[in-house]
Amino acid sequence: MNFLRTSLKKRLVLQFLLVALIPIGIVEFLSFNATRDALDKAALEKVQMVNDVNRERLLEYFDDLFTDLEVLARSQDVDTALSLLGNYHQRTGQKGNAPFDVTSSSYREIFKNIDPFLRDFLINYEYHDLLLICGEHGHVMYSIEQESDFGANLSHGSLSNSALATAWSQVMNGSKQVVLDFVDYEPSGMPIAFAAVPVLNAQGQPRAVIAVKISIDAINEIVEDHGQFGATGESYVVGSDTMLRSELRFAPGQVLKQQVATPAIEQAINDQASLGFETNYAGKNVLGAYDGVGFNERGYGFEWVVVSEIEVDEALAPVSVLRLHILLISIPVALLACWFGWWAAGKIVAPVRRMLVNFEHLAEGDLEQTDAHVTCHDELGRMQKAFARMLRSFRQRNEQIARIAAGDLNVDVEIASERDKLGLAMREMVDSLKTITVSARHISEGDLSVEIVERSDHDELGLALKMMITNLRDIIGELVSGTTTLAASVSQLSTTSSLLAASAAETSSSMAEVTATVDEVRQTSQVSSDRAQDVATTSEEASRYSEQGSEATQKTAAGMSVIKEEMDYIAESIVSLSEQSQNVGEIVDTVTDLADQSNLLSVNASIEAAKAGEHGKGFTVVAQEVKSLAAQSKQSTEQIKRILSDIQKATGSAVMATERGTKAVQAGVDLMSQTEETFQVMTGNINASAEFAMQIASSSQQQLAGVEQVAQAMLTIKDAGQQNMDSARQLEDATQRLEALANNLKQLSERFTL
Repeated sequence: MNFLRTSLKKRLVLQFLLVALIPIGIVEFLSFNATRDALDKAALEKVQMVNDVNRERLLEYFDDLFTDLEVLARSQDVDTALSLLGNYHQRTGQKGNAPFDVTSSSYREIFKNIDPFLRDFLINYEYHDLLLICGEHGHVMYSIEQESDFGANLSHGSLSNSALATAWSQVMNGSKQVVLDFVDYEPSGMPIAFAAVPVLNAQGQPRAVIAVKISIDAINEIVEDHGQFGATGESYVVGSDTMLRSELRFAPGQVLKQQVATPAIEQAINDQASLGFETNYAGKNVLGAYDGVGFNERGYGFEWVVVSEIEVDEALAPVSVLRLHILLISIPVALLACWFGWWAAGKIVAPVRRMLVNFEHLAEGDLEQTDAHVTCHDELGRMQKAFARMLRSFRQRNEQIARIAAGDLNVDVEIASERDKLGLAMREMVDSLKTITVSARHISEGDLSVEIVERSDHDELGLALKMMITNLRDIIGELVSGTTTLAASVSQLSTTSSLLAASAAETSSSMAEVTATVDEVRQTSQVSSDRAQDVATTSEEASRYSEQGSEATQKTAAGMSVIKEEMDYIAESIVSLSEQSQNVGEIVDTVTDLADQSNLLSVNASIEAAKAGEHGKGFTVVAQEVKSLAAQSKQSTEQIKRILSDIQKATGSAVMATERGTKAVQAGVDLMSQTEETFQVMTGNINASAEFAMQIASSSQQQLAGVEQVAQAMLTIKDAGQQNMDSARQLEDATQRLEALANNLKQLSERFTL
């Protein structure tokens, strides 16, 4: 960009070029966008139209299919065919779980009679196959193509779970129209879709089912008629499982084999139609339309998505051509704008360059150059005249500045106008120099009361004079203050010296007294030390015995705890024995009752025994009751034995617990004896320690008196030392002030140059 900054002509050429190209570019941009949007919309509408046509044709195909089947189901020919087949079925007596016999000569005669009409129907509507199915058993009684499902039994056998069996079952269960999505149907060896309708009897009940097989060719024919548009356009059908339901234009043979699960197709499966730019199954950018056919809305039980796509490059080819045309138009316009800009810039720049030479000479200080020649009367001409006036004004100011530089302040500065900032500044400068000259004259005569008023923050001369007067005033003031401070400091030094002498004498006397007191304290401390050693020894023994007493006490406590546990256990055992005794009492009562009943039964048995003969049955009943009571007595006796065994065990446990309690009590007694002996020893030691403590107390009293004397002496020494320290500080402060005063006087003297 440096070539633009250094050349006005080049900038003008560029500006002319931009002025020409920007409007053209804006117009072309807007027209291109509008045209492109229109072409994009047209391409989208074309793809959408193809997709809508395919969708409508698929719906129309299935609508026509059911219309044809329903007409066929009501035709006389179908009624005749079913009557012949039904009679054959009854006459041959074929079972419901067996296949239908289609090999007999009788059947072949029937087939020849009914085949022409049905075959013509199949040929006219181009279905893959047409079937007549028995309503009661599911026998395939008629098939034009006669594939492996011909004669099959749809309720039993290998095809009972096939799509054809599902269609037959749904019709027989009340469905008026049934269509099933494409599946790999093994009897046909290809993908097949089924459509079926009922054939009703006089009562309106289904007597048979007409089913047709729909091949992929029928769907391909619908899609290919309108779906193969352009060089890259194609239409295809996808099921709800995202598997193909029609052939691809550029990859055939993929029906029910290839999955096409693009986001747009998945949205269409969820009833969200889309139209726009997408990526197709081959990874190419395409313009596509995606919409559900609407089978779910018709109750078919499945849904298809019809897709129409064309590659973006082909769909938007007119946009590329339009872009090229716009580019070809822009190039000549740009060249013409460049030529015109170059010519116009040359006409403008020539006088500007001449003026540039004059300004460069003026910038170098050349005031003797000739005035610029006026070559025109436009803005450039007026600029040349203004330059001539500016040159004359600079010459006049130059003469005035030269006189001021020579010291002549009597210059009369003329002001050209109110906008003559240079003239006004020169006049203010002369007035300022005159004022400063007067002030300097007063200062030289010793008058420091002169006030200097600076004209601005940049008035360095005025600020310097003002600072000079201020510094002179400060220096004289500091000299007076320093003299006064020096006299006061000398007086204070004399007083401080006297105080230091008196304090030294008092300190010497106090030190002698401290020495004597310290010697007494030393002797007393020796006695206290010896007694303290004895007390320490005695205390160690007392501590050891105390520890033994503590251990014995702890063991005693533990022993008592053991005794408590043992006694608790004994109490529990006794409670258990009490409960068991109660149970024994209850069982004994039961045995007593049994004995009473046995006596009564014995009496009854005697009475019955007297009855002989036929009345012996009563005795038998009584004997059984006696046997039952005997059994109860036996069980009660066994329970008594177990309870007695438990009582014996509990008693044994109580005895053992009592023995352990006795031993624990004995151990507690021994520990208490040991504790008593230990505390007796401790008592003797403590008495001895008390005597030693009395001696230590007496020594401590003596030491206390001596310490008090030492403390008093130390206080006196402290006061004297504090006075000495204060005096020393005062002396130091006075010395520092004298030193600072001397430095200030030195600095003040150094400010002046002799």
